[in-house]
Amino acid sequence: MFSNSQNPLSRSVKKSLIRRLAIGGFIICLIIAVYVLLANRNDVGGVVVYRMIQVTELFNSLAAEHLNSEGSLDRAGLQDSLEELIAMPRLKMKEGQFVYAGIYDLGGHEIAKLTDPDFEQIGAINGFMENASHKLSFKKGILHETMRLQGKLLVRTAAILTNDKAETVAHIEGMYAVSPEVISEIRSRIIKGILIGISVVIATVFLMYPIILNLLSRVSKLTVNLLDSNLETLQVLGSAIAKRDSDTDAHNYRVTIFSVRLAEAAGLDQHSIQRLIKGAFLHDVGKIGVRDKILLKPGKLDDEEFEIMKTHVKHGLDIVSRSNWLHDAEDVVGYHHEKFNGKGGYNSGLAGGGIPINARIFAIADVFDALTSKRPYKEPFPYDMSIEILQEGRGTYFDPALVDMFISIAQPLYDLLSGKDDNIPQEELGGIIEEYFTKASAAY
Repeated sequence: MFSNSQNPLSRSVKKSLIRRLAIGGFIICLIIAVYVLLANRNDVGGVVVYRMIQVTELFNSLAAEHLNSEGSLDRAGLQDSLEELIAMPRLKMKEGQFVYAGIYDLGGHEIAKLTDPDFEQIGAINGFMENASHKLSFKKGILHETMRLQGKLLVRTAAILTNDKAETVAHIEGMYAVSPEVISEIRSRIIKGILIGISVVIATVFLMYPIILNLLSRVSKLTVNLLDSNLETLQVLGSAIAKRDSDTDAHNYRVTIFSVRLAEAAGLDQHSIQRLIKGAFLHDVGKIGVRDKILLKPGKLDDEEFEIMKTHVKHGLDIVSRSNWLHDAEDVVGYHHEKFNGKGGYNSGLAGGGIPINARIFAIADVFDALTSKRPYKEPFPYDMSIEILQEGRGTYFDPALVDMFISIAQPLYDLLSGKDDNIPQEELGGIIEEYFTKASAAY
């Protein structure tokens, strides 16, 4: 068997695991940072909302006669009530202070306003409030939003004002400036929370890495064992039919190697070459369904026998389609007898680029090996004659571009493999399997 896989996790897998854990940890740290930031801002907002509830209740009490008056609201009276409110000692708070207060009617028009002229950013606040919309539609509760103006942390609030009939007649808005001490405390809590979160994440990552690595190693071992089993199945199936044609697996080995080297020259990707290897090894698996009388006949087949022989393609498709791992060998198994000009193919009648490229590649490799090998009905043809026959089939039997590519690499392959015992092609194919299956599997 050519399956001799090893199980160590590749460095690329370990690096990928470390990278993903690091990225995951970084994302979690960001989430924690955002959460801590928002939580602390909400805490500040909660304090301001509580203060705004007090302010609203006080103002409703102070300005009751002005809010209950019939007709338009008393601007002067509301202004006096606002000044009286702001002057109250109980509104002096360690968390900060209201530096702007305004009363607005239901249409959003200013009725009264009071600002703190000593506050450094009061000009920016006045400009913001002049351009802001004050036509609010809320029915109850307190609206608030946290913002920054010229680097200062502010909380904008709004609350409805009602008369004795519980009718909304206006609303009060405020700009609350958070004190530097509270800002410093918030920053300290944010930094502390973020550092704790980062520490927890880092500790978790370090604890999880060996556990995940161990689990990954076990999964990798199972994967490699499964791959070995699949590769053994591939060889067993290929060998079963090869031994009906002859007493050696060498044809399957050689034709697979020829196909892979031509596919590499044509620039096929790794997955396509994996499909090609499966198809090349199983190309004639459908001959299991052909009677020995026809399969092993030393002479030329008659028309009826040839039609029966052609059914091996359908038998092969039926066999490989039953396996999830082998079904992608269908390109070669089903179409390797199609002719490039579309005339005289076994079943589908495809032509040119309509024939899967793996089938076009394999057709050249298969015919070359058949020409240069001993068969029950013929002796091996010389290399030059075999190449000449391939050239004669350009554009009719074979893809011309692929024939030219194969001729450019054929001589060293012929010298290495043709006429040799099974060991040399088996070792060569073992290296190919290692490259395209075992190493590829370990890389993921």
